[in-house]
Amino acid sequence: GKALSSMPGKMSSGPLIVARRAPRAEEEEEFDGARMDLKEVVAKDSGDRQRWLTTALKAAREDRIRLGLTALFDILAHRKFADNIAAKAGRRMRREILQHSDLFSAKQQKFLQSSHWSLDQFGGGSGGAGGPDRHDDIDEDVADRHEELSRKKAAVWDAEERAARRAAEPAGEPTIVSSANVELAKTEAD
Repeated sequence: GKALSSMPGKMSSGPLIVARRAPRAEEEEEFDGARMDLKEVVAKDSGDRQRWLTTALKAAREDRIRLGLTALFDILAHRKFADNIAAKAGRRMRREILQHSDLFSAKQQKFLQSSHWSLDQFGGGSGGAGGPDRHDDIDEDVADRHEELSRKKAAVWDAEERAARRAAEPAGEPTIVSSANVELAKTEAD
């Protein structure tokens, strides 16, 4: 049997040659400055902005953002980034950014979790007197108390360890002290 040619009306006895295009590598390239322009990003409609965000965060996770994470953060933190976004898209975008917040510095993360961030309007608390700021203050107070308690425990433990070390050292020879030695020194001292 004869094979059909790629040209109409021609018969060919050879193999049929087909050109195959490589899949688009748009997401594989670096996320460059053209895509990191605030004006272009805020000009996108809600759906396109959400798709841009997903691609940008994926590129950031894979370390493919040419201008760095600061440029990405500057766009996400800008008040216009949340303009003209549908509520559902805003909630999704906010959640997606917070899920990737570990990409950013501690100071940047704190901003993304504050009520000062424009996307905070799409979630993050009930607002009003018992809103997110109040809870943030309570959480910080609890964290401060835990940190202070940990420091006090460490100071007491260090003092006990030093006392045990002094008691266990005969005539100035240093001794390696373990927690078992500390307990032994406590019982011998009593």
